[in-house]
Amino acid sequence: MHTYKLLFLEQALNEYKQLIPFIAREFKRQIKRRLFAATIKSEKLDARMPCYKIKLRHPGYRLVYMVNEEERTVTIVCITYHAYFHLV
Repeated sequence: MHTYKLLFLEQALNEYKQLIPFIAREFKRQIKRRLFAATIKSEKLDARMPCYKIKLRHPGYRLVYMVNEEERTVTIVCITYHAYFHLV
């Protein structure tokens, strides 16, 4: 089975290091899965770019990564937080 090599952009690595341990563990678990199957059609962000997302629904975090099929790499681009507000 072919796996992908994991890379981080410098800014994304800093963002990852600042996450609380629970969130970092969840992303780590998801990233490990994506190193075996990086291109998941339902997680693609844009048809023109090889970018995909990993969403942690409960905490509201999203990780964006790029896939390079020629070099077999997954590059973490950014990690963001989206606060969800429930209006009454």
